Amino acid sequence: MEVSIVGDELRIATTEEIDEPYLDKTDTGYTAYWHFIRDISETHGTVFKITDATRMELKRLVDNRKRVEAIIHAEVDPREYTPMFTAAYRGSHYQTQAVKYILEQKRVVLSDDVGCGKSLIILAVILNLVEHHDKKRFLLVVPASLRLQWLSECRRFINRDMFPDLELLPVTCGGSQRQYVYNHFTKSDNAVVMIMSYNTLMKDRDKLVKMDFDLVAMDEAAKIKSKATKTNKASNKVFKNTEYKIAATATPIENGLDDLYAIAEWVDKRRFAGKIYFQDRYCILNKITLWRPRRIDIYKVVGYKNIHDAKEKLQGIYIRRTVDDVALELPEVIRQNIYLDLTPAQQELYASTQDGVYEDMPYQGDMGALAMLVRLQQICDDAAIVSKTKTGSSKLDEIMRLVTEDLKYQKVIIISRFLHFVGSLEVAMHRAHIGYATITGETSQEDREFIKKQFNEDPKVRVLLGSEAIQEGLNLQVASVLINVELPWNPAKLQQRLGRLRRIGSTHTSIRVINLVVNNTIEGHVMEVLYKKGELFERMFKRDEDVKIENLLSLSAKDIFNIVRNSGDGRPRDDNED
Repeated sequence: MEVSIVGDELRIATTEEIDEPYLDKTDTGYTAYWHFIRDISETHGTVFKITDATRMELKRLVDNRKRVEAIIHAEVDPREYTPMFTAAYRGSHYQTQAVKYILEQKRVVLSDDVGCGKSLIILAVILNLVEHHDKKRFLLVVPASLRLQWLSECRRFINRDMFPDLELLPVTCGGSQRQYVYNHFTKSDNAVVMIMSYNTLMKDRDKLVKMDFDLVAMDEAAKIKSKATKTNKASNKVFKNTEYKIAATATPIENGLDDLYAIAEWVDKRRFAGKIYFQDRYCILNKITLWRPRRIDIYKVVGYKNIHDAKEKLQGIYIRRTVDDVALELPEVIRQNIYLDLTPAQQELYASTQDGVYEDMPYQGDMGALAMLVRLQQICDDAAIVSKTKTGSSKLDEIMRLVTEDLKYQKVIIISRFLHFVGSLEVAMHRAHIGYATITGETSQEDREFIKKQFNEDPKVRVLLGSEAIQEGLNLQVASVLINVELPWNPAKLQQRLGRLRRIGSTHTSIRVINLVVNNTIEGHVMEVLYKKGELFERMFKRDEDVKIENLLSLSAKDIFNIVRNSGDGRPRDDNED
């Protein structure tokens, strides 16, 4: 069986059956991506015939990859793209390196840290393609809440003297009017940048698949992290043949390596050669047998292996620089955990709910147990969330103490995942005569922009309250304090929250992050999970070790029972207690 390399494709001419998950069967044999030749050598080294010509072609591909990788570390002139932008643009060498890299590779996961200016990198790529490559059709797919912000950023930074005919086309109209927008996008003689939401992409995928895009950039690309979602399927269908693809996300790994796999596959589907190969080579699986009513074997991902190899296969499509790597002059982050005890009303509710987990665990199923876990978290925030008769919140009391005493002269952002607690904060702020504004998932795009402007510019509005909807895309560097009412199970979400404050343009020397944690409750376990998931991310990019993970959504009712049993009963511990 002879192995050859044609372009970037590995070809195996044979009539024999080969049982390898990363090989695609063809009429004349098998094909795969060229960098799988090493894996073939490991498993079938004595079977395949690799000629000198193949070795030379392989060396050329490796040398080319090294040359492209060197762009990220090369000396560049950050003023190269300055004429394309207005005076508000302050380009840096690392952004210029990324632009050159994307133009060379065409399909890239742009995973620079929050606050490093990924949007300006994307915009510079677009303007370069217009100016030097005669490209005209560009699409930005963004969360619905960020469409107006992207439009505002484009208007702010694009040099209209250089690009007077470049059109900006936000897709904000209803279904009956969107066809007019699409017709204009297709027929216009000018270069056009169309900005649409992920929801619109899903709704209009059958229309969009007929349109030709020179470049597609997916902002907050974690939206396509799961292959099972409609968003992922729509994006893979519509942009299958697009020449330039950029998946921009500061959080490519949220729960596990599977997230990065789905994003990388959208950029270059041959990189991991399919889900079967990925799971076989990189996932540690635990087999679970269920009888419903017949036998069903389920394989649950409990960890990852061969991490260094996965990192190597991403070379050529992946960019990540942290704020430390690029030496940005960003504020120092000062983290503080404030430990609190439950109020008597909260303790009573917590104990009764915990007992309910013990009693009902065999009957409630995995999702029922998960709901009980969320209920415990709600009680840690405020008894009133789950009870009509009991009130009390040590967190609410501490927040009001902070904003009226310790943080009296600072702009503060407070984030909670529970809307009921956000409402309780609004009532408390109003009673204390503290100027505040609120952003939740129910806030319209227009109102978000107005509230952001109000918080940034009005000195009387000291506090911005929000649900998790606040953590995507907003530039709020006027604030110097972030209060996390409860910690999410995901370290990526914590990083996104911090990125709202710690950005280019901040005038603060330090950012204070305050985490409120209730003693002897489920919240201590959340901190442990955050550490483990953060460790996975670090090992993915720094060390070659197997790593165990824990994903909240994959926990069984038995897992949750053990977590609740070992997390404490909410009662304050005595000073002398071990």
